Amino acid sequence: GMDVVKSGIEKFRGHLSIESSKGKGTKFTVSLPLTLAIIDGMLVGVDDEKYVIPTIAIQKAFKPQEDECFTVEGKGEMVKDRGSLIPVIRLNDIYNSSKDKKVIWENLVVVVESKEEKRALLIDELLGKDEFVIKSLGSNLEDVKGLAGGAILSDGQVGLILDIHGVFEVANG
Repeated sequence: GMDVVKSGIEKFRGHLSIESSKGKGTKFTVSLPLTLAIIDGMLVGVDDEKYVIPTIAIQKAFKPQEDECFTVEGKGEMVKDRGSLIPVIRLNDIYNSSKDKKVIWENLVVVVESKEEKRALLIDELLGKDEFVIKSLGSNLEDVKGLAGGAILSDGQVGLILDIHGVFEVANG
């Protein structure tokens, strides 16, 4: 039966190694390329860019009313959700996709959580939920905070997969 497992792993360009020691046991090591890492994510649009937000980080998405949007001195823009004020992060500002100052209540926010912190990402549109294959961004972009990788979308474009904790760090300065 192990030959079937081995051929299945090799079909995905992986590697199977088996080490056995008499009287001690057997160690099976399965190595698969990073390109086979798959996440569930929500594809969102901001200006002409597409981002993938891991669904595990998403609390909710909604269009806030004008009376739910505030600017708090020393803390910046906030949106009210369930009685709490949540700081707003403008992805187009932190990744310089545009300098348009969008009105919060004319757009959507996605409330995300990482390590007990909540933030509201300001987006233009929700494009759908799907499974995405994580691709490495290469050495030129691997040090960009807030990006976990990229995904080739159905239209051939690249969607940037967000690392939510990293996005929080970039937004905090």
